[in-house]
Amino acid sequence: VLDASTWSITDPVGDATISILADQLSIAVPGGVSHDIWTDGDYVPRVVQSVPAANVRDYIVRYNTGVTGAVPTFTFEGMLLQEAGSRSMRVDFVNSNSGTNIFCASFFGLDHPVTRFNVNIGSTGIAPLYMRVQQNGALWTVNYSFDGLSWTQAGTFWDFFYPTKIGITGGNSGT
Repeated sequence: VLDASTWSITDPVGDATISILADQLSIAVPGGVSHDIWTDGDYVPRVVQSVPAANVRDYIVRYNTGVTGAVPTFTFEGMLLQEAGSRSMRVDFVNSNSGTNIFCASFFGLDHPVTRFNVNIGSTGIAPLYMRVQQNGALWTVNYSFDGLSWTQAGTFWDFFYPTKIGITGGNSGT
């Protein structure tokens, strides 16, 4: 259950349906309008909570539905970590021409995204999907799993990035 004193809803476009049913979060967005964060702006709906200052973090999220759709319209579910100002990092499961990918990008303002990795992990629509984002100082490691027990590393990178908020996201890009 999402505790309203801990979590808040951010819906930049204002048309997302965000609900909780049987202790599961659902974020649904209509097609034809982009609900993304990239160089054209931050339009991704999310449920956000503040996180304390720390050098070591370990976040795990389970997604019960897979990503589907046809490129060039991308659907995704993931995490958005935000630092003060315009620094952020997104980690998503996203559909691609070859199936489901795990994608990570860092932002130093929306004008300058840096793609950290974009790795194919299987067919479109696979579920459940687990995402694990770990921070150890400036070292970031992202893993994925299909069962929450056996983890595969998607990528690692160095970034002096210390988030103050984390959000669970769901969205689309393209129209």
